[in-house]
Amino acid sequence: MIEKPIDIATEKATKEDDNLPPIAFMTDAPPLVQGGYGCHVLSYNLISVLKPAVSAVITRRMQKEITCKKVKDGVGISTFFYPDLSAIPSKKIIAGIKSVVETTLACLWSKRICKKISESGAKRIFACCGADPYFLLVIDSFRKNSNLPIDVYLVDDFASSAILNGYPELAEKIFRWERQVLTKADRVFTISKGFAEHLKEKHNINCRWLPIPILVEDNKLRYHKPSSFKDGVKTITYFGAVNPLYSGGIKTLLKEISSFNSQNSTNKFRLLIMTYTEPAVVIRELGEQVDYEILHKAEINQCRKIMMESAAIFLPYTFENPHQVMVATSFPSRFAETLPIGRPLLVYGPSYASLPRHFKENNLQICVTEESGLGRALKTIEQFDNPNTIEAYEQNLIRYHSPQSIKNILKLKQ
Repeated sequence: MIEKPIDIATEKATKEDDNLPPIAFMTDAPPLVQGGYGCHVLSYNLISVLKPAVSAVITRRMQKEITCKKVKDGVGISTFFYPDLSAIPSKKIIAGIKSVVETTLACLWSKRICKKISESGAKRIFACCGADPYFLLVIDSFRKNSNLPIDVYLVDDFASSAILNGYPELAEKIFRWERQVLTKADRVFTISKGFAEHLKEKHNINCRWLPIPILVEDNKLRYHKPSSFKDGVKTITYFGAVNPLYSGGIKTLLKEISSFNSQNSTNKFRLLIMTYTEPAVVIRELGEQVDYEILHKAEINQCRKIMMESAAIFLPYTFENPHQVMVATSFPSRFAETLPIGRPLLVYGPSYASLPRHFKENNLQICVTEESGLGRALKTIEQFDNPNTIEAYEQNLIRYHSPQSIKNILKLKQ
């Protein structure tokens, strides 16, 4: 599946923007206006929000399919690339060696790029981190060679992410790297409140929550009423990856859909999974295709149209204990794509999970924080299928996720 942020024209500098110093924006996931997902989209949206304060972008190719020209043309800002081994497949057997070599190359190049950062007029560095813990060492190298204050924005808990991806031996190193880098950063931002609390407990570091930006023209959300439901079957859409963080919630929904459908001869539900995860992996995670369909790597505008015609958009987290830290600290980047659709969001997960917590604290519908609650939610979806639900989403967008809200947070000193 190809995720693409909703593009907006860069606004002229305002008096409020003048309070933001020129920024060199670092990211390990190259910002992409199209053809990306996760941190590719997040970094692009952040750069869009911070323009015209961003004087330079520092990144890498990351994948052999991503060209330097594609990144440069997308952001429209001077972009400097440090070398990587993107042409070499990331097989697990060589992943550790590859990461060490890439980090060494990046650190060697940092002094050269820091001269260009200085020439760009940047007064500080903003580093947006993905799930690669080695990027911490790259950030530290740029901090030393630039002699500029640095802000670090953390998106994933590195240790939990390493374990989830099959690299538990990295956890001890990550603890040391976090201490080494984060304690020397001028400011540390996190993608969720839970992540800030986690780092406070883990390293005694004061962090500030920086919500993900959501780019919508004039911050206006419009309620969209589906034209009809084919054959009386209402579609619930899921938009994103299928992995252990979410598959538990998806399986619970499928169980409840099956139960609901067996008791109703006319009104039924089905789940449509729009994903870039390979179908074979989806089936392995979820079981046989009963009450769900897979739409693999669909174009983003097709996904948006489908979501507009759905009964609700499903945003789950798992209740499984091994993933508790990840569930509490991560925040789904697809929230930026699903909120503007104008349809009810069905948020599901434990109360400590980042998105359910955000919904509960802001009285947003529809939010289920008990494993037994999804069945009741299916029966009451129509109660929240109205403009009032979308108006509440809009107020939340303005308060937390709008460009001005993001800028206001970055202007403040901790």
